[in-house]
Amino acid sequence: MKQNSSQKRKTKGFTLVELIVVIAILAILAGVGAVAYTGYIEHTKKGLDRQTVGEIIHALQLADYSDPTLFGDNPHGSALIHQSGVTSSDDKVGKALADAGISTASLNYADWPGGMDVGQFKAVVLQSIADNLSFVDGSTVRIGYADIADECWAAVKAATDQMTTLAGGDINMSGDPEKLMPGLVLLAAKNSTSTDWTGTIDHTQNLTQNLPTIAARNYAFAAYLESNYGDYEGKDEDLAKLRSIQGALLDPTELVDSNLSGASETYKQAVQDYLSDIVYTDSTGAARSQAWVDAQGYNTFMKAVDQQYGSLLHDTGNKDSSGRNILEFTGDPEMFWNEAGSFISGAAQAVNMDQASREAYINSLPTSGKGILVSITGRNPVDGTLNISVKPPEAKPTDSSNTSSSTTPGPGTEGACSQPHTSKVSITAGGGRNNNASTLTLTVAVDDTKKQVGSRQYDDLGSIYLCSSDEAHKTLGVTITWSVFADDCTQADNLTISVEGEAATYGNGTLTAVKTGTATLKVKLSYSGVNLEIDVPIEVH
Repeated sequence: MKQNSSQKRKTKGFTLVELIVVIAILAILAGVGAVAYTGYIEHTKKGLDRQTVGEIIHALQLADYSDPTLFGDNPHGSALIHQSGVTSSDDKVGKALADAGISTASLNYADWPGGMDVGQFKAVVLQSIADNLSFVDGSTVRIGYADIADECWAAVKAATDQMTTLAGGDINMSGDPEKLMPGLVLLAAKNSTSTDWTGTIDHTQNLTQNLPTIAARNYAFAAYLESNYGDYEGKDEDLAKLRSIQGALLDPTELVDSNLSGASETYKQAVQDYLSDIVYTDSTGAARSQAWVDAQGYNTFMKAVDQQYGSLLHDTGNKDSSGRNILEFTGDPEMFWNEAGSFISGAAQAVNMDQASREAYINSLPTSGKGILVSITGRNPVDGTLNISVKPPEAKPTDSSNTSSSTTPGPGTEGACSQPHTSKVSITAGGGRNNNASTLTLTVAVDDTKKQVGSRQYDDLGSIYLCSSDEAHKTLGVTITWSVFADDCTQADNLTISVEGEAATYGNGTLTAVKTGTATLKVKLSYSGVNLEIDVPIEVH
């Protein structure tokens, strides 16, 4: 009996085209699955490292809380998490980890993309800086730039971020603006040859090359002014201006202007002392000022940055329409800032050790692989707790909602709150040059995150975390920096700060937790028809 045509079609197999389509679909599904699985594995590894970092931060804070003399008034130290374990920079950090029951051999880097290259850190950057800092004398190091390296690096980054439009002089930086920033810093690094802040920075030419140096110089002097002079009328304004990007750029010659027009007598004396008073005599008998020490440290660090990253900046061999040489930065900007900052932070810790500890630390570091650097970088001026930085920043513990906020566990005691808490909040109002309201900027920074509105805008802001039960984290000071140059725009009249919601209150520069819940910190700068507003979520647990 013959089968009908429909029966024949039922027994017919797949065509070649159908097989190819099925195989293609399976390949796509497999690819999607592989990508998802890879992302899951990386997320898991990053989570493990954040947990490790959190344990180390908590151990350092707890040790400092239990014994304030352990790290002292000028705390330094670091722990490098690598694939073979954790290396402490000194006995104090080692003791803190041991007292917390942390096994430095069992904790290690979980191997996800983004860590700093510990081999390069040791061989290229750290060793170079330790060998070439001329004020490392025997077993001691002069207090200077190494103590504020992290802050100065942040000032350098902020300054170049503000001034990417000033690529002038004999060069033209090609590419997108984000790549212009590290390019300007590398230009400054290549030209870091001065041994003093005075008479060596050409403030009228090659601003693109000198800009990072000017920003670091002003910040270094601010640290000197704050540490060596008592309060005087206008001191807060002087410090705010020196640490303000706008202030540093609008008046870069302030430190070397012999007239110092409008400055107080105390400030003038501070400038002269900084530039000329002897704080160090080297092995040849040469007398050195604090300005020399700071400049030597800055230039040594920048030379190390150039040694590590200088090859990423090259001359294209072409010229623009104005006849300027076109330079190009070929690296990844985010990686440059994170890695270079890590190298500088770690090296600053090393040069603050005595010679024997420094050599032991360098020799104990691994020669290859990736890692995470956890560094103590001073004290919080509000509550006296340790300031701790993490490089790369994404390895720092965050809250469960996976926001970009970087927070650290508080010192606490047994039974105290162990949830994340915000360590610092700052508000900066700047601009208004020539009474031009359109140049105003308003910035709010929460730990390592920041949002700015106004003439230049970006948004990477996390939440503020307070505690309603732990007294150490129930209040949080808010630092305000005012560098608005419009005469009739004042902090008292034009800047308003308030809290919306019942979970927290704000008054006299302090945030205070009231009860568990959420609230909003509202910051507003209003002047000449311009209204700049930033809202920051507050979470109280």
